[in-house]
Amino acid sequence: MTSSPDSTAAAQKNTLATHRTIITAFMAFTAVALSVATFEYMMVPLQIDLAISVDGLTGLTLTPVAASLLVVFVVGALGDRLGLRRTMSGGAILYVLGAVLVMVATSQAWVMAGRGLTGIGGITLAITGLATLNATCRDAKERGKVFGYLAAILPATFLLGALVAAGLTDSWGWRTVPVLWILLGVAILVSIRLSPFTPVSGRAKGELATPILAGLVLAGLGIAATTLTSNRAFAVAAVTVAVTALVALLLLMRALSHPTLDLRVLRPRGAAFIVGAILLTTAVNFYFFVNLFIQYRFQLPLIQVSLLFVAPQIAGVAGGIIGGRISSRWNAPTAATIALGASAAGALCFLFVRAESPVWVPIVVLTLMSLPNSASVGPLTQLLLDGAPAEGSGAASAVRSALWSVGGIFGSIALGSIAFTAFTASLTDSLHASGLDLSAASALAEKIRSGGIVAEIQQELSATAPLSGLELSGLTSGLGLAQLHALHLLAVIGFAMLVCAGILLGVLAARARKDRVAHELQTLNHSV
Repeated sequence: MTSSPDSTAAAQKNTLATHRTIITAFMAFTAVALSVATFEYMMVPLQIDLAISVDGLTGLTLTPVAASLLVVFVVGALGDRLGLRRTMSGGAILYVLGAVLVMVATSQAWVMAGRGLTGIGGITLAITGLATLNATCRDAKERGKVFGYLAAILPATFLLGALVAAGLTDSWGWRTVPVLWILLGVAILVSIRLSPFTPVSGRAKGELATPILAGLVLAGLGIAATTLTSNRAFAVAAVTVAVTALVALLLLMRALSHPTLDLRVLRPRGAAFIVGAILLTTAVNFYFFVNLFIQYRFQLPLIQVSLLFVAPQIAGVAGGIIGGRISSRWNAPTAATIALGASAAGALCFLFVRAESPVWVPIVVLTLMSLPNSASVGPLTQLLLDGAPAEGSGAASAVRSALWSVGGIFGSIALGSIAFTAFTASLTDSLHASGLDLSAASALAEKIRSGGIVAEIQQELSATAPLSGLELSGLTSGLGLAQLHALHLLAVIGFAMLVCAGILLGVLAARARKDRVAHELQTLNHSV
């Protein structure tokens, strides 16, 4: 029996419409990555042009993160209540308005307001984009490939966005960079109009207090963690807000029969293993630490550093696609376990970086690690969202975004603290061994850790303690040895964390196989 031309044309039309929706979702997910990847290259000229302090610049970096954490669960609730089309459109409008404010800003306050709006709009686009994919792609094999492509978007955006932003800033100034955000936001709005979306789930309207309180908890803890060393009083205030919000949230969740905060995606059996694997995996971010290592060790201009990172980003794009293919062919737990095992092996390869290694050695190791690390993102996302109820895609996507943010923020802070502590201890020992008093050696090491200019410190030290000055500048001693010790310690810790994440998923996969065999035996017994 053959299909009629009309049915074939209808099927092709439906397929085309589905592809348009998927592309719209991909574009929406790109928004957050684009604003983060490009802002780094406009920071210095923006700081000079608007006379912004270093602390002010830090505030501008943290503003979109805090804003996105604050509304992450509200966005998920609105997506399920108002529908993904309306919520995504609202996010795109806020994103464009924020970009316009940054572009025309004449003071730090206007930039901060614009960054806040782009943060809220960006997280709205990311959550609704992910929820759209989850609602649109229901076939297991198709989901594996689509989530793999989604994982490739982040490194691809950082690769292309960084290069374009660097060129725009050098040629026409920092105000041209937000134009990229505006163009993307407008393109998303147009694409939304041309794409079909899953209708509103019909979820009953209710309070928004619980998702707001949950956002306050995350935002307060995130701000406290990132400002603890620079502004302790502010960090304490943020923790106080977070704890107060948490108490109120727990009381309200117990009092309400149907709270709006939807955490059902965390209820299925094995969800705790998936959450643990996600938090461990997102905590290991070697891009940041290798970037610092290269900048401090080789003293290269920022544009050269960005070019060096082209290879790891390309590997990340390839890894996302490969991870999706493996997940589609086998299953998500197996794909994620294999990827995390390979990523752990890649982390351990940083031990091969030596004092005399040229700059390409850590880049090659990072490239080898980036491929499997990116390959794990799609399967991990699929594993989590597979447990979401059909009418709760928005809420499930919000939980996914929150987990990725929490793992990234607290992982970077924890690993950074460990790395810098090891750096300070190693440098103190080297300077003390060269004849410098222990207290003086510790003070100098702490001064360098806090951002002191090494050339000036070395010049002063060479005048008062020549042997210590030589020790500080050596590649195989002093500063060079301290940098290497920190990198090697991170390699071991990153290896252990990724192995633990792989073990969690391995246990999950074993449970799934056991349940499948038990189900098959039960079916066979019933048939007999």
